[in-house]
Amino acid sequence: MWRRMREWFGGAPKPTVSEPEFKFYDLKDLHPILVPKEFAETGLWVGPIETLDVDGLDLTWGVLTPPNIVNYLDREMIASWEGQDVDWRAAATLNLKRLAGDRPWSHELQDDEGRMVLVCFMHEDGFGPSRLLVPNLLNTVFPNGYVVAIPELTCAVAVGKVRDIEDSRAEAMIQGCFKDGTRPVSPRRYAPETFWIL
Repeated sequence: MWRRMREWFGGAPKPTVSEPEFKFYDLKDLHPILVPKEFAETGLWVGPIETLDVDGLDLTWGVLTPPNIVNYLDREMIASWEGQDVDWRAAATLNLKRLAGDRPWSHELQDDEGRMVLVCFMHEDGFGPSRLLVPNLLNTVFPNGYVVAIPELTCAVAVGKVRDIEDSRAEAMIQGCFKDGTRPVSPRRYAPETFWIL
């Protein structure tokens, strides 16, 4: 009887409570990413965030994990990297430049003479609009200059100047993305240098 009671009350191991697992992300997957301003406005944002002089957007950092899911960088991960003297910001910038160099834009539109009218950044990796942070990425594509817009959180557009007259399809596309997008940002145009902050 005592043996049975010990088994019931004292012989079984205590249940273990598992702590949430801390995720160590690979630094090669870290990228700067544009996010809505309301993320920071809550005061509850989990990691670093920088205010941009852009309608509706700020800058933070995220890690791309399979299958194309972005996990935002939190203070615990930063502390881990900084404790190892890792310059995570520089690494993220280098990663973005490499990503943009491999595939600068996802879609393009040319005029009847084969000149580029616009390029879109709607990449499946989730960092499409972030490519605008890379300086001079499109200088050879648009030798006469260009402007950029982020009408929707997952879509950026760069519009080239051709004979100083903008193709009407560019405005239609930007307005359409802003009006019908899942996360509208702004139909406003910017000089590309506005985003060259890294």
